Amino acid sequence: MKSIAFWEPAKDYFKQEADILDAIKGCLKRGELVLGFGSEISNFEERFAKYIGVKYAVMTGGGTHSLLLAYRALGISGNWNYLIDLINRGEISYEQALERFEGDEVVTVSHTFISSIDQITATGARPVLVDIGDDGLIDPVLIEEAITPMTKAIVPVHLEGKVCDMEAINKLAKDFHFYVIEDAAQALGADTYEGKAGALGDIGCFSLYPAKMIGGIGNAGMITTNSKKIYEKVSMLRCNYNIGRANKNTATAEYGYQLEPDAIFAAVLNVKIDKLDKRIARRAEIAGRYLLELADLPLALPPDPSGRVWQDFVIRTVNRKGLIEHLTNKGIAVRGHDIIPNHWYERLHLNYRLPMTDSYLATQFRIPCNDNLSDGDVGYIIKTIREFYDRK
Repeated sequence: MKSIAFWEPAKDYFKQEADILDAIKGCLKRGELVLGFGSEISNFEERFAKYIGVKYAVMTGGGTHSLLLAYRALGISGNWNYLIDLINRGEISYEQALERFEGDEVVTVSHTFISSIDQITATGARPVLVDIGDDGLIDPVLIEEAITPMTKAIVPVHLEGKVCDMEAINKLAKDFHFYVIEDAAQALGADTYEGKAGALGDIGCFSLYPAKMIGGIGNAGMITTNSKKIYEKVSMLRCNYNIGRANKNTATAEYGYQLEPDAIFAAVLNVKIDKLDKRIARRAEIAGRYLLELADLPLALPPDPSGRVWQDFVIRTVNRKGLIEHLTNKGIAVRGHDIIPNHWYERLHLNYRLPMTDSYLATQFRIPCNDNLSDGDVGYIIKTIREFYDRK
């Protein structure tokens, strides 16, 4: 039986094996292992900033780190994490916590990886969740309804490679005076008439995890911005080496973290970024075949707006269980069908009613769309899906 993996990091490696090994050996021979020793990290930051079309980029230890540093850099704070702890210990009610809350609110969605939300609470701020539209992305109309005097930022999540309605979101930001932090973890390379994802708000946050578009060799992330002030603040917070030695200004230094990346990861990404557009184009070819050759089936296929990238190809169907079982029996790996909405977790106290999010996650799953798939693999996946409906 044919076997098709959802993603294949080993194949990524073998495609550029010699260059990757040379990059790693170079770091080891030069003793360039961590931030501050050598130029691999700063070189990759410069190349990444140029690719996105921004003035500054700061590499981090992961996408979650990028979000936390972005929130901290904008001064987002509050006492919500303390109040959640009191709720979970049974000392106060959720309603009492709302009354006692002091600080900032950050509006985002439940339909995202939990980091978008839990790093808001890590600063003490309160996440305010709104529902998604038919496209699976944050609904700008609902953002406006959620804005209060405590709103300090909006986090649009460019999920699956689709870009949120940034024109509408940025207009709201201008009208109501809040920051826009793009969670672009799944949208590296996505382009719009306004610019690329990560260049459309005050800050862009990326994940460079192995399963993402660029395919790193471990956890890493990136922050992008056009603000020198934000760039300098993120750079300071990223590494607490800045306290005591690197930062001589005792009046401005703040508590930071150990959230910097490894130089070897940057060295490999300096190799891989050369092939990024080629990988994006191959995924678009695969998605194009799916959209064309599955169009007549009773499936909800993903939207294909100009400039999107295909981090994932998401199918929605009321026959999800049966179709997944059929694909699995034929050796085709799928993902995303077991996602539980973040607002369902009781101890997180995300007490929101989000029917569109619930409906979307109840019917969706992802089929392989990675750029290592052969034309034969893609044809087999299409054939297998069609077989499921032909037998009905």
